Amino acid sequence: MFKARRLMPLALVRRAVVFLVAGVGAASVVAVIAAGVLAGAGVLAATAALGTPLTSASPTASAHPSATPTPTATPSPAPTKKSSVPPCATPSTVGAVKSKSTSGNTSAANGAAWTGVSERIFATLNSDGSVSGTPNQNTRISASGNSPVTVGVPVSGPISRRPRKGRGTPVVDGKAQVSLSPNGTAAQEIKSNFNRQLPVAVTVTYRLNGKTVSSSAINKTSGTVQVSYKLANVTSTAVSACFEGFNGKHQHQTVSAPVPIIADLSFTVPGKATSFQAPGASLSPDSKGVDVGWTAAMFEPVGALTKTFTFTMKTTSASIPTAHLLLATVNPFTLTGKVPATTAAVLGKAEAAVAKGLSSVQGALDTMQQRLSASQRSSSSRDPPADPPHGTVMDAEIAKVGNSIAAVNAELGKLGNSIAGLASDSTGIAKDSRHVTKLATTISAKAADIATLVNELAAELTTAMQHASQQVQQLNLLQSDLSVFPAAVKKLPAFQKLEADLTVAQAIAAKVNSAVGDAQQLTQDVGNGLQTLQSDISSLETKTTSLRAAATNLAQTAQEVLHTDFATVQKRVATLQDVFTGVAKDVKIRFARALAAAKGRIAAAVAAVKQALANAAREAGQALQASLNKAQAQAAKTEKKAQADLAKANRQYAQLLALDQKAVWFQLPGGPAADVTMQNGIYRYTIKG
Repeated sequence: MFKARRLMPLALVRRAVVFLVAGVGAASVVAVIAAGVLAGAGVLAATAALGTPLTSASPTASAHPSATPTPTATPSPAPTKKSSVPPCATPSTVGAVKSKSTSGNTSAANGAAWTGVSERIFATLNSDGSVSGTPNQNTRISASGNSPVTVGVPVSGPISRRPRKGRGTPVVDGKAQVSLSPNGTAAQEIKSNFNRQLPVAVTVTYRLNGKTVSSSAINKTSGTVQVSYKLANVTSTAVSACFEGFNGKHQHQTVSAPVPIIADLSFTVPGKATSFQAPGASLSPDSKGVDVGWTAAMFEPVGALTKTFTFTMKTTSASIPTAHLLLATVNPFTLTGKVPATTAAVLGKAEAAVAKGLSSVQGALDTMQQRLSASQRSSSSRDPPADPPHGTVMDAEIAKVGNSIAAVNAELGKLGNSIAGLASDSTGIAKDSRHVTKLATTISAKAADIATLVNELAAELTTAMQHASQQVQQLNLLQSDLSVFPAAVKKLPAFQKLEADLTVAQAIAAKVNSAVGDAQQLTQDVGNGLQTLQSDISSLETKTTSLRAAATNLAQTAQEVLHTDFATVQKRVATLQDVFTGVAKDVKIRFARALAAAKGRIAAAVAAVKQALANAAREAGQALQASLNKAQAQAAKTEKKAQADLAKANRQYAQLLALDQKAVWFQLPGGPAADVTMQNGIYRYTIKG
C-alpha cells in the first residue's frame, strides 16, 4: 500500500514540471530576440503565455492514441487503425483537459453541475521487474447537481461482476457507460482488467559483493548488496504539430513525443542494513525505519526517458524491500501560439528597420555623388575667359604725340577708353569673384545636406543602441529572476540548459551592442570630416570676398580718374608731352600686372575649389560605402543566426505541442473521458522484494 506522505511531493513536482516545460520555450524566444536586436524588448512579455494552466472542458477522445488532434477547443479522438493521415496538434486559446479543479466552484458539464473521473491502475511486478498477472483498473466517477448524467469511461477489459456498485455497467465501443442521478452529490466505482501496455517498463538487477545475482540468492546473506531499478518510458509515438512558426511561416513538423510522466519510486530500508547509500533520493521517517524515495520527470526536455535509481547497503542479514512506483501524467498546459506570432511580427519590423537604414545610406551616397558631379560640371563651364581684351594701342599712339595736338587729343580719348576698359575689367573680376562665392555657398549647402543625412543615420543608430541596451537589461532581469530558484531546481538539467541559453543570449546582445557602438563612432568620424570641409569652404569665401572688394575699389578709382582728372590732363597736355611716354608705359605695365595677378588668383581659387570638391566626394563616398558594406555584412550575419535560432525555437515549440497533446490524451490511463469537468489518473506498481 502506498504511503500518503509520498503523494504530496509528487503533486508539487507535477505542477513544477509544467512550469519548467513552458520555460524551455521561453528560453528559445530569448535567444531569437537577442539575435534580432533591433526588434526591441516587447516579445519577452509574451513568453508568459507558455506557463498558463489549461481551463476548458475535456476532450471527446477514446482509446490509446498514436497521433495528434485537430485544432478545436476539445481535441478529437486519436486516429484509429483505419486513419491514414493523423491530425495536427495545434495551439489553442481555450485549452484542453482539466486534471485538477482550479476553484471551489462547479461548472456545467454533461447535464450535471460538476462531473469528475479518478482512475487508478494497480500492477504487480516480479522482483526482476516483469509484470505479474493482469493489472487492475479502478475508476471512480462522481457528480454534483440534480440532473441525471451518463459518463463514458474507456476500459480495456471486462467490468468486475462482484456484488458491488457498478455491477452490470454496460460497455459501448470500449467505454463503460456509468449513469448517475445525483440529488446533491453521487459517486460510483467500477473495476476492470487493464489490458493495455504499461507506460513504464521496469528492470531490476541485483549485485552481491560486486557480482550480479538473482534476488533469491541475496536473502539472509551478509555483505554489500546493490539494487538497481531501471525505469523506461515506452510511450513515445510520432506526433504531428501544426502552428504559425517563430519565423512567421506555417509549420507542420512530426516529432517523437512520449506521455509526459512523473515517476515516484519508494521503499523502506531493511532493518538489518548497517549503512546504505541512495544517490539522488530523499529520506523521510517511517514507522518501520527510514523511507527512501526518488521523484523524476521521465520526458524530454525536462528529464530523460530512461532513469536508473541505485540503492546500496551493507547488511548482516540481507532482505530485498518491496518497492512502490507511482506514475502520473503532468497537467496539460496552454500553448496559445501567441509567442511565435508576436516574435514573427517583431522580427519583420527589425528586418524592415535594417533594410530602411541600408537604403537610406545607399540613397545618401548616390545623391551626394550626383550633386558633386553636377557641381563639377557647372564649375568647369563657368571658368573665367583666358585673356579679357583691353583694347589699348598706346605704343603706336605715343610715337605720334609730338607731331600734333590733335593726335595727342585723339590718344587722350583712347587713353580714356583704356581707363574705362580697366574699370570694366575690374567689374568683371568682381563678378567672377561673386561666382566663386556662389559656388562655395553651393558646396557648403551640399555639405550641410550630407551632414543632415549623417545626423539622421546617427539618430537611427542611437535608437538601435537604446533598444540593444534595453534588451541587455531585460536579459539581466531574467538572470536575476532565475537566481532566486531553490538549489534543487537549479540542479535540474532543464534549468541548467536554460541558464546556458541565457548566457549565450547575453553574449549575443553584448556583441550587437558593441557593433552598434562601432557604427556610431564611424558616423561621428564622417561628421567631423564634413565640418573640416565646411571650414575650408568658409575660408575660401573670405578670400573671395577680399578679392571682390579689391576689384571693386580698382573700378571705382578708374572711374574717378576718368571723370575728374581726365579734363585736367587734356588742358595740360602740352606740359605732359615730355613725360607722357613714360607715364603711358607705366600705366600699361601696371595694368598688365594687375590683370595677370587677378587671373592668377581666380585660377588658383577655382582650382582649389575643384580639388576640395573632388577630395570631399572621394572621402565621403569611401566612408559611406565602407559603412554600407559593414552594415550589409552585419545584417547578413544577424539574419543567418536569427534563422538558425528560429528553426531551433520551432522544433522546441513543436515538441511542447506534442507533449501537451499526449498529456491531454493520458490524464486517464485508459484514455480521456468525454464531457467531464475534471479527470486524473495514476499508475501504482508494486515491485516484489
